[in-house]
Amino acid sequence: MESPSTTPDTPAEQPARPVQPARRRWFTAGGVWNAFKTFAILFSFAVNFVLIIGLLLILPQLTRFYEPLRNDVLSPIVGGLYTGFGDLNDATIQREIAVKDTVPAVFNLPLDQTTTVELVEPVPLVLPAVVDLGGTNQLDATVYLSLPPGTKLPVHMNMVVPVSQTIPIDLTVAVNIPLSETQLGPQFQGFQRIFSPLNDAVDQMPNTWEGVVKCVEKGGMLIDCKRKQ
Repeated sequence: MESPSTTPDTPAEQPARPVQPARRRWFTAGGVWNAFKTFAILFSFAVNFVLIIGLLLILPQLTRFYEPLRNDVLSPIVGGLYTGFGDLNDATIQREIAVKDTVPAVFNLPLDQTTTVELVEPVPLVLPAVVDLGGTNQLDATVYLSLPPGTKLPVHMNMVVPVSQTIPIDLTVAVNIPLSETQLGPQFQGFQRIFSPLNDAVDQMPNTWEGVVKCVEKGGMLIDCKRKQ
């Protein structure tokens, strides 16, 4: 009798599981960064596209408004401010000031001089005199005289005269004050220095849109076109 064949014990075969695709891990560090880069690229492209479309729409309006904006707005305002501050720095304050006041005068006036005075009324004089009667005969007498008004007499004065008076003042003083010499001068000069570069830039801008196009074609800057011509 044949003995039955023996086989090693093997576990029962399990059915194979289907291989599932790996899930994208969006919430990992790499996934978030890749998503952000994709969004940033798309957002940048969209913004640039909108800006280009907007520029193309605005460009025809710029050609129409450039000349009024440059010649009627920027040039008068900037140039007027620059010139105005310069004129203020060169201006002067001119007016007449009425002065009405009293000034006390109290001092001692020394006098040491010879002058001529004129009598305004009769001046009686009583003088001793000696009358010569001839020979050795003399007579002592008294002479009575009167100097009439109008008589001029030389007089030497040597004295100190005290003076105490009040002098009234009523006059008009002309005043001419340059503003550059006052505290406002440095302020006006500072404002003029601030507007000087802006005024130069506006002056260098072409007066017409055709000038802007020619300047750009030559590779120049808008605020330096006239120097390039």
